[in-house]
Amino acid sequence: MSRSAELRRLDAALQHMGAGGPALVDVTGEAGIGKSRLLAEFSTLARRRGAAVLRGRATEFERHSPFQPFADAFADLDQRVLGVFPSLRELLPVLRGRTEPSGEPWNRDRFGLYRATSDALRCIRGARLVVVLDDLHWADPASLELVDHLVRHPVKAPFLLVVSRRDRQAPAALTTALARGADTGAVLRISLGPLDERDCVEELARDLPQQRAAEMYAASEGNPLYFLALLTAHRTARLPGPPVRDGGPPAGLEALLLDELAPLDPLERGTVEAAAVLGDHATADLIAALTGSPVPDVVEALRGVMRRDLIRTDQAGHRLALRHPLIRALVHDSTDPWRRQELHHRAAAELAEAGAPLAERAHHIERSLTGWDPEAAAILTSAAEQTAVTAPAASAHWLGVVLAILPNTPGLLDKRRELILMRAGALGTTGALWESRDLFHRVIDMPADNKDGEDTLRISAVVQCAVMERQLGRYAEADALLRRELDRRPGPSPSQRIGLVIEWCCRAQFVARFPEVREELAEALRGARDLGDGLGEMGALTLAAMSEAYEGDTAEARRLARTAAGLADALTDGDLAGLCEPLVRPGWAEVMLDRYADAERHTDRGVDIARRTGRLYMLSQLLLCKAYTHFLTCRVTTALELADEAAAIARALGSGELLGLTLAIRSLFLMQARPPGDPDVLAAAEEAAAAAEGTGESWWSTLAQSLLAFAAGVCCSPGSARVCRSSARTCRPRPTERMYPSAWRPAPADRASRFPHRIRLTGHFTPRSDHRWPMTNPRAARQYPPPSQRCTHPWGTASSAPGRRRSGSGSPPMSATRTPSSPTSRRSACTRAVCMSRAIWSRRATATGCRTTPSWTVI
Repeated sequence: MSRSAELRRLDAALQHMGAGGPALVDVTGEAGIGKSRLLAEFSTLARRRGAAVLRGRATEFERHSPFQPFADAFADLDQRVLGVFPSLRELLPVLRGRTEPSGEPWNRDRFGLYRATSDALRCIRGARLVVVLDDLHWADPASLELVDHLVRHPVKAPFLLVVSRRDRQAPAALTTALARGADTGAVLRISLGPLDERDCVEELARDLPQQRAAEMYAASEGNPLYFLALLTAHRTARLPGPPVRDGGPPAGLEALLLDELAPLDPLERGTVEAAAVLGDHATADLIAALTGSPVPDVVEALRGVMRRDLIRTDQAGHRLALRHPLIRALVHDSTDPWRRQELHHRAAAELAEAGAPLAERAHHIERSLTGWDPEAAAILTSAAEQTAVTAPAASAHWLGVVLAILPNTPGLLDKRRELILMRAGALGTTGALWESRDLFHRVIDMPADNKDGEDTLRISAVVQCAVMERQLGRYAEADALLRRELDRRPGPSPSQRIGLVIEWCCRAQFVARFPEVREELAEALRGARDLGDGLGEMGALTLAAMSEAYEGDTAEARRLARTAAGLADALTDGDLAGLCEPLVRPGWAEVMLDRYADAERHTDRGVDIARRTGRLYMLSQLLLCKAYTHFLTCRVTTALELADEAAAIARALGSGELLGLTLAIRSLFLMQARPPGDPDVLAAAEEAAAAAEGTGESWWSTLAQSLLAFAAGVCCSPGSARVCRSSARTCRPRPTERMYPSAWRPAPADRASRFPHRIRLTGHFTPRSDHRWPMTNPRAARQYPPPSQRCTHPWGTASSAPGRRRSGSGSPPMSATRTPSSPTSRRSACTRAVCMSRAIWSRRATATGCRTTPSWTVI
């Protein structure tokens, strides 16, 4: 049936692939409208034009099999195709439906897997490659994240990804990703509507009277699948079903399709049912094993159902599948429940004997369960452990299946707690932060089976729950949770107490209250040393180093950072595998202390460990720290690339505060990478502030708001900026000042002189200033290249040469001593900050021709 207009659009995308055309084509339409047929015609056309085509599809009953549509497509890679595209040999086995050659699963973070896939596709040269994925509305979450990655980072190579989906059944994440890609030009959307009457009648029903064909077309509403079903019913003298159902497949279609099964004999019906259970893995041998019939008899039965066009072979002729996913769903659901369970049980056994991956077996085991089965539970748990890093949503699902059948008996209480803890961790990496938090609370509230020993599961749940509360911006709740655990009697063991105190002090640092817990952290450090707890000592040292750098005591911060670095270098990667956060803190501390080489060395190591262990919350922060190090050492392009990856991870985690921080710092990079007044800078800062809005009063969320106001000034858009008012109760520096290299920021004599945080952007201002913010530290002049060769610091847009100073410029005083600030000095400092901000605004306004300038009110 004709889809010539849509086929021409697909052909145009094929001709322009890798040369400025779309990276992905999104074909949408309701069930039976002809999406699969259009993709089949396009595949034939692409092959005629010399392109290699790999086809895969997602299936309704395998939604928890990781990367199932991609594995289905890349399973067709043979030596001939690999000879043309040698880079595809680098595709990971999990994307080809195989296990690792060593037998071990991919054990690095899933975003590393996405990057490795992009890298393999990016290396395609010469010949063109088209990957077609059908029915993507049924794809597993890991596949959807990979599609999102390919949309965000289009592959600059002769490669085209074509997907089809039912618009109303597609997950929101997929719809959002494709819509975003359409806005950027990376995605071409093709919506299939009803076929017109001429195409249906002339091509399919020429032998029918015109009036009868018109009636059938009206009943089908132009849906080709329903029209064919009505046509088959008419030719076999069966009555058509009722009219089309609003918002879903035609109501009569199910009855018409099931009627096609009525003439089948028992063996033919059994083969169809076995094929529905096996899905895309159906072969004559497997169907024979499931039905318990000899292979020759099954082959003869298959010939009969293939003559009725109920089952078709794939292009290679090796695998079998029902004609349409709707038919598979109808046959599967109409099969006797006990027989269906038995068929799935046999399928799991046959796949195990064939050495199929655990994920494929887990699907059939799940559907064959009728009660508690320790062996089946062990397989599902193993599948969950294998996919926890690459496909945490599938891991959480299978753990949920085990928990649903686990008997609620005292002997299995610790097993239940352990499984709930695992599921909470998996959910936390999928963005389901609230559900993860609730599960951690369940573990905390459940009694331990062994009341005499240390309750390790409870302590682990408390610490992880506190981290989850931090991700949600709920610092008061994290504080209360940790304090309750520390005050509990009998309390945690000395080693457990150290971990709890460190997390409690970390919470205080995030809300700028470190001085209140400085002594408790020092005591924990001494306790860790007394116990010989190297990991505890590392955690306390790194937190203290970062906090002291944040508080401005650079001498103490340097001493602690050197000690922590020496300890970290002595520990193995295995020692640090469960302790990624202490590798985040020294990186930021070393950035604040101008030790960029050490910061990059520690973040590189932390990134590698976090990738291998799947600790995405830490990975995002490590990538961001590395990005900021690149930014300060004049590598703005790579800084943006690292920030983009960190932002993608933060989005997947669902932490508004972490995403706000990441996007805020990314907007800072954009200020240097884009010309003055570029609207993308303000848009990025707006997105950061929106992400962090309502997440609490931590320095992360405040940073996002601060950079939004600054971006508004840079872009000369006072009307677009939100009111930026500090809610800080003290004169402690805001996060923007904390992130300066020490050589670029004023000495801490009049500490308030650095803080523009009591400034509000309110209206318009006309006077201008010639203020400049120089680097006055002599060491900076030696360490950094001249201004013409370096990127400009965000607060030094109008900076002059290092070491030079203009009198009367309003610059804050430089001193080597620390003196507390008074209310008068704070007011004076804010006035100086106003002068600085006016100068920046004036400079940018001159460059962009903006006449409107804001007033800055000290509050």
